[in-house]
Amino acid sequence: MFGCGNYPAYKEMRKSIEAEAVAQVKRLRHHPSIVIYAGNNEDYQVQEQCGLTYDYADKDPENWLKTDFPARYIYEKVRKQLYVSQR
Repeated sequence: MFGCGNYPAYKEMRKSIEAEAVAQVKRLRHHPSIVIYAGNNEDYQVQEQCGLTYDYADKDPENWLKTDFPARYIYEKVRKQLYVSQR
């Protein structure tokens, strides 16, 4: 779904991501080889290489949307909520 980029997190994009994530989790959740959903590690590398904002101490997702790395909101809030809700 994501790879090597800094993705926008505007409302319509988040809705699209949510719809795709829900569909994929429902499709794959009972597969015997699925142990963990992981990803976007390359995107954090982009954040580091480009010097984009990532304040580990800031745990307020709404603040993440106001930075130059809004994709953090997708990775650490939206995706987590979707995976937990689809178990």
